[in-house]
Amino acid sequence: MNSADGKEVWRKDYDSDFGAQRPEWGYSESPLIDGDKVIVFPGGSKGAMVALNKKTGEVLWRSKDITDQTQYGSTIAATIGGVQQYIQMSMENVVGVAPKDGSVLWKAERKGKTAVIPTPIVQEDFVYVTSGYGVGCNLFKITAKVQSFPRSRSMPIR
Repeated sequence: MNSADGKEVWRKDYDSDFGAQRPEWGYSESPLIDGDKVIVFPGGSKGAMVALNKKTGEVLWRSKDITDQTQYGSTIAATIGGVQQYIQMSMENVVGVAPKDGSVLWKAERKGKTAVIPTPIVQEDFVYVTSGYGVGCNLFKITAKVQSFPRSRSMPIR
């Protein structure tokens, strides 16, 4: 929308523009604005994460190596080990993606159940994720090789 007059400038439809499949309770992520990009995670076989030009809506890239279906959490921007990245959690994985071209920096298998809603939390080189329905939480240390710590009902983050 144009902030001066409220007129529509561009629009995207996850289903028709990205080949996404609407999750049971609809789309609910908060798009991430990063500089001149809008980052969304419609999911799907054509590339689950998408970067759009925030002024025109033009697709800048799609993360073709991630084909998971979308859930309900939002993508976040973080710097881990000096590397800028976008982090998101799907029903199947937690992923880190390069902002420049959408390439996968790392991926850790992490199965959800029913609905994956909470947004990942990052502190230093750690990524914490959690979801309900008995799945619990995981803490991953992002290094040259992703490490998963044992699942716990409560794991303090300092």
